[in-house]
Amino acid sequence: MRKAVCCMSLSKLDLQNSQFRTYLHYPGCENCLSDNIIWAIFEDHNGVFWFGTDRYGLDYYNPKTKQFKTFHINKKSQKSLEMPSILSIAEDKDGQLWIATQNDGLYVLDQNRKKIRSYHNKENDSKSISSDVLQTIFIDKKNRIWIGSAEGVLNLYNREKDNFIRYSISGYPNGIELWNSIWAIVEDANGNLLIGTETAGLFLLNLKTNQVEHLSSSPDLKKMEIFSIMSIYSEDISETIWLGTGGQGLIKYEPLKGKVRRFTCSDGLPNEMIYGILPERDSVSDQLKALWLSTDKGLVRFDLASKTMKVYDTGNGLPANEFNSGAYFKSKSGEMYFGSINGVVYFDPEQIQQDTFCPPVTLTSFSLFNKPVKIATGKEAILKKSITETKEIILNYDQNIFAIGFSMLHFRNPKQQKYQYKMAGLDDRWVDLGNKRHFTFTHLPPGKYEFKVRGRNGDGVWSKKITTLKIHIIPPFWQRLHVQILAGVMLLSLLIGYHKYRTGLVKRRNRQLRNLNEMLNREIDDRKKAQEKIAASLEEKEILLKEIHHRVKNNLQVTSSLLYLQSENIKDEKAKNYLQESQNRIKSMAMIHEKLYRSENFARINSRDYIHDLAMHVFRSYAAHRQKISLNVHVEPVDFDLDTAIPCGLILNELISNSIKYAFSDGKTGEIYVSLREKAPGTVELSVKDNGTGVSDGFDLEHSNSLGLQLVKSLVNQLEGKLEFKSNSGVEVVITFQTKEFKEQNKNNNLIKGEKT
Repeated sequence: MRKAVCCMSLSKLDLQNSQFRTYLHYPGCENCLSDNIIWAIFEDHNGVFWFGTDRYGLDYYNPKTKQFKTFHINKKSQKSLEMPSILSIAEDKDGQLWIATQNDGLYVLDQNRKKIRSYHNKENDSKSISSDVLQTIFIDKKNRIWIGSAEGVLNLYNREKDNFIRYSISGYPNGIELWNSIWAIVEDANGNLLIGTETAGLFLLNLKTNQVEHLSSSPDLKKMEIFSIMSIYSEDISETIWLGTGGQGLIKYEPLKGKVRRFTCSDGLPNEMIYGILPERDSVSDQLKALWLSTDKGLVRFDLASKTMKVYDTGNGLPANEFNSGAYFKSKSGEMYFGSINGVVYFDPEQIQQDTFCPPVTLTSFSLFNKPVKIATGKEAILKKSITETKEIILNYDQNIFAIGFSMLHFRNPKQQKYQYKMAGLDDRWVDLGNKRHFTFTHLPPGKYEFKVRGRNGDGVWSKKITTLKIHIIPPFWQRLHVQILAGVMLLSLLIGYHKYRTGLVKRRNRQLRNLNEMLNREIDDRKKAQEKIAASLEEKEILLKEIHHRVKNNLQVTSSLLYLQSENIKDEKAKNYLQESQNRIKSMAMIHEKLYRSENFARINSRDYIHDLAMHVFRSYAAHRQKISLNVHVEPVDFDLDTAIPCGLILNELISNSIKYAFSDGKTGEIYVSLREKAPGTVELSVKDNGTGVSDGFDLEHSNSLGLQLVKSLVNQLEGKLEFKSNSGVEVVITFQTKEFKEQNKNNNLIKGEKT
């Protein structure tokens, strides 16, 4: 769709000394354009220029007579204030002028410009032109007339039958059918047509096969997603095709190489709407050297060798920055014409000269804390004369937020002037400012700087002379050199004094440490000697204790032997038995002392070896094995102290003796079971059991007159234990008691609880 644009300025201006010249419309002017919005430009075989306007139809200009006139293409337009928009103009080899309108079909003006005929769409007539909304006209090398419509149908005029052949140009980007206006048509070397559309991209019409190929769907172009093509230029379609797009920049397409490149604003384009493309050739070699592009923000000269772009806008003399699609034409003399929303601009590209003059930048203002600094006198004055004449500015350390204004005194196209600055002493790189003519510095540290600025004119030429302003920010007194030297000397003196103090302190401390070390060494020597004495004393005591146990054991053994010798001379069996029982009791105590002096620990005795050896001794002393009585001993490894081992040994002696004497008195065979186990942590159970005759029903342990049983009860009480007597298929005596260590531990725990409460 065409842009809806309104322009109220109507005049004609011929800039005498400008590189760019214009055709404009002025109110009340008869020898000028009838409208400033131009959609089509063409030069016929007579050298007359034709202009398609937006509201007032067809204008033409005769350079010989220098007269503008409006041509009424129909009678209706003669009576109307507004005429149909003319979007495209072309001339065939017969000199006929073909005119495409936006809503009024196709018109043809004969070579004498007197007769005119028209073609309009007829409903249900496929041989009529496809639409009255037409976009572009192209005449190929065979003088065939091609008319592109806004609905995406290409019409070929059939001269013989005076009708039209239709070719549907359709494409569906992203699978959606869109309004597909035909914007541009060019012909390749094989006579095929390259067609640019508004919404579906690029097509190729092969006239040999009458097939339409959607080139934008090819692998090369598909990845670029090019949908809107407004202009096409190519000298050899097989080599390079330039595509002007509606918002996607300039595209360079090389079909044989399969290369596609896009040029956008980042490459120098002011805008990515490319309405028209015209070639500029070298005057000597006739080689293509540049392309001129019309955009929404001026004209662009694209140098093909350097790939640089130069933008021209109203600052260079153009009548407008916004141009129109289809309104671009190169005349026979080589001049270029572009239609805009404000008339026509035309120029000879060879006459467009670069502006080589670029004056130096002038400083224009100096502000401190966003307030302009005025010229003053006195020691504290910052500006004593104009900033333009000032070479150096001196500021205090707290005056470090300031702005510098500057400008280049060159009034040609000031909008395209650019600036760069650098602050030597802070950063040696040039910083781009664009068109900005001032810069603010904040919180600069004290020091000496040089502000440098340079400018570039609209044609890209930088000023050779760099404008410089020295800036000295004075540091606070504590940062000044003499103060820092004095402070350094004082600090050094303090450090030296502190070092001496610390050295003296360290020396005193070292002396104290040496004295303390000597005292500690003496104390260690004394402790070593004391430990050696204690160790020697302990060794002597261990030897003495071992000797005591040995002597006690020997004395008990002697006593036992004396009792044995005495029993040999006694004839009374009862008395003899008493002596044997006493002998066994003494033996049980002697075995404990024997175990202790043979052990490395004189305080505790291993119950397993002691009870086993004691039981076997008592068993053999009664010759029980001869009576076919067996002894089974099962003892867990529980260590006893001396106060526990002696009562346990005596109890075991009495109970085994009683079982041998009374349980099997009639000569029966049987077994005696002895066991010792840790029933619970700290609680020991001693059991002696036989499977003999048992005891009578009236037996009472508490009132028994047996010396042995009375001794057992006394010993159990000594152990603070519990005595159980069981008679069932023999006799079993169970004694339960707590170890000495466990009782002491409970006692300590109770004391601790009592203290806490």
